[in-house]
Amino acid sequence: MQPGTNKRIAFVCLAVLLVSVTASWGTAFLLRLASVPEGGVAFALLPPLSAGVTASLCGFTAWLKCRNTWANQQRDHARISARLAALEENHHHLRRQYAEAERERSSLRKQAASAISDIASRRGEAKFQATFHATPDPILVISLHTGLVLDVNESLQRLLGRDWNHIIGESLDNLLEWQEDARNTFELMLEREGSVSNLPAIMRDGKGVPRHVLISARHVQLEGFSCAIAIARDISTLHRLQEELAGKTSLLENVLSHIPYYVFWKDKENRHLGANDLYARNIFSTSVADIIGKTSSESGNGNALGEPAAEENAQVLSTGRPIINAERLITLHDGRSIIGLVSKVPLLDRKGLPQGVLGIVADITNLRAYERQLRTLLDGLPDMAWIKDANSVYLAVNQAFANFVGRDSLDIPGLTDEDMWPSYAAASARESDEKAINNLADQRYDQLMFNAEGKMMWTDIIKRPIIEHDESGNPMAIGTVGIARDISQRRAQEDRIRMLSEALEQSSVAVAVTDAAGITVHLNPRYEEITGYSPEELIGRPLPLLSDPEESSYIWAALEQGERWRQETQTPRKDGHTRWLSVSVAPVRDNAGQTSNIVLVLEDITEQKRNEDHIRHLAMHDGLTGLPNRRLFMDRLRYAVALNKRNGLRFAVLFIDLNDFKDINDSMGHEAGDQVLCVVAERLQQSLREVDTCARIGGDEFVVLLHNIKSADDLSNASERVAKAITTPIDINGVKRVVSGSIGIAVCPDDATDVDQIINHADHAMYRCKRNRKYDKAKS
Repeated sequence: MQPGTNKRIAFVCLAVLLVSVTASWGTAFLLRLASVPEGGVAFALLPPLSAGVTASLCGFTAWLKCRNTWANQQRDHARISARLAALEENHHHLRRQYAEAERERSSLRKQAASAISDIASRRGEAKFQATFHATPDPILVISLHTGLVLDVNESLQRLLGRDWNHIIGESLDNLLEWQEDARNTFELMLEREGSVSNLPAIMRDGKGVPRHVLISARHVQLEGFSCAIAIARDISTLHRLQEELAGKTSLLENVLSHIPYYVFWKDKENRHLGANDLYARNIFSTSVADIIGKTSSESGNGNALGEPAAEENAQVLSTGRPIINAERLITLHDGRSIIGLVSKVPLLDRKGLPQGVLGIVADITNLRAYERQLRTLLDGLPDMAWIKDANSVYLAVNQAFANFVGRDSLDIPGLTDEDMWPSYAAASARESDEKAINNLADQRYDQLMFNAEGKMMWTDIIKRPIIEHDESGNPMAIGTVGIARDISQRRAQEDRIRMLSEALEQSSVAVAVTDAAGITVHLNPRYEEITGYSPEELIGRPLPLLSDPEESSYIWAALEQGERWRQETQTPRKDGHTRWLSVSVAPVRDNAGQTSNIVLVLEDITEQKRNEDHIRHLAMHDGLTGLPNRRLFMDRLRYAVALNKRNGLRFAVLFIDLNDFKDINDSMGHEAGDQVLCVVAERLQQSLREVDTCARIGGDEFVVLLHNIKSADDLSNASERVAKAITTPIDINGVKRVVSGSIGIAVCPDDATDVDQIINHADHAMYRCKRNRKYDKAKS
């Protein structure tokens, strides 16, 4: 129940009570007025009063109930209000948590979006950084407001030899040395155009070496800042090549202007394309410009380079080969002549085809005069004399030198010591040349030399460097001049004294040294290897070769004459095996000219002799069949003719040619043909006596020399054996083939007594037989 309801009930009850009282009092008043007794009045007042009291009690009771109900309601309302307040508080708390959750979710969304954006940014930045640092050219990021470097790539760090943190913040002008007005152009073009290209500058690397670069840049906005990204392309190599080309071009022009040679170049029609001033002035008495596009004839001196000039040009153009140092008589514009060395080379286009001729003419007139004077001076020296250049190439020699080497003095210039002397002497000569040139000092030494006839001569050689001075005044050697004086007599005794030690040092030959009587003094190790005799067995005893009466007489005779004795002989070793030895015995004389020692040198030439025998055999025998060849057969035939003339011994020559041998080669192959030849050769050899000779003198031609033919039967029997040897079937790779031969016979002296006539008779008889396919005998 609401509080207003309780008040209304209480008010109604009070109103009822007041109405009852008022009504009672009114009634009583009326009854009093009506003169009703007091008892009646009281009785009359009792109902309204009772009703009023009753109503009041009822109202009071209702009020109490209402009050209790209201109190209960108030308690319930308080409880509900408290619960509602708690719920409201909880609701507000939840609202605050929800708001905080929303704010947190919004923050998380922002963080996620920022993270995604950062990842994308970082991914793009990583790609940019990878490209930025992978670029081979140096790259700089520059602030246009401050001119300071904001970032660089690794290529620039490597170039400068500095770390990133040492470059950042550096002024651009500290890193670059701008060429000409490039710095102003850099700023102006970036401001106007937003980019700039190929501005020259110099950037010094970590070692301070200047590197030429071309700067290209573009204006960009980075995080709100005005910047420029610049690339420095290194053109140092190109710049160096350009400088070298300019230097070489300038050098070439300078050389052409000052070179003491006549230089010109012409096209295919012999028209001048260019020349130096010396050529134009001395040959044509004009300027270079006046001869351009003209031939020599059109320029006023058609025979300037001699008659062969046009032919030489055509030859160079057609063959592509140069003509070097052709000596020509050159006619100048005033009619004077000079001696010139003319060289011409082809001018090639990009395809390598000749398009013109470059000619160089060296005036050697004075040189030839100097050469004549020098030759007169050199030839007047009794000793050998020569001049070489810095590469040890002979430039000139005197007649004594030319006589010693057995050559014409004009053929020696251009040769080296390797062309003139044995390797050891050439090496020694070159070494002394190098010492004289490198040390700018004279060289003097003794050298053993051999003339063209093999005669030994000891010489005292003096070499002196030819010195000139360079532009700085420093001396430099351009060659050497040498003189060799014969000191053979002085060295003869020295050589004899040293002979013993030299002999003992030899390792490839055996050396034995005895006294003047032949008693062994020393043996080297090789002596024991060759002969089998040890030093203990021979030292103090006579050397076997000098003590053998039969062999040593010739040796002692030579030694007594002071001569060296040499011979190749077969000598038994200690173990009885025979060896071929080259023996050399020489005396060693003292200062008085008496023999003080004897040196014996042995060289084992057994293998050499075997090789010589083998070579001799190959020279006299057929390589396929092993039969004697034409040369050996002719020697034996000449011997048989000589015996016939001296003793009257008759002999016969059989000339054999195999029939249809070509068919075997063609049908079965050359290997089969070679097999047939070998089998026939072996059978022919077996069919003859030991004194007879069978030889192969051609492809399928054989000749047989039959000695001591006493009768026709002897000749017939021998011929039959030969024919049978040829016609016996031959197994060729499993196939039986019968080979026949045409045989021509000549008998000495019946048919001829001359070697050539005998061969011709037998040859003609063979051809008649081949035609008739039967044996025939030449008739005289």
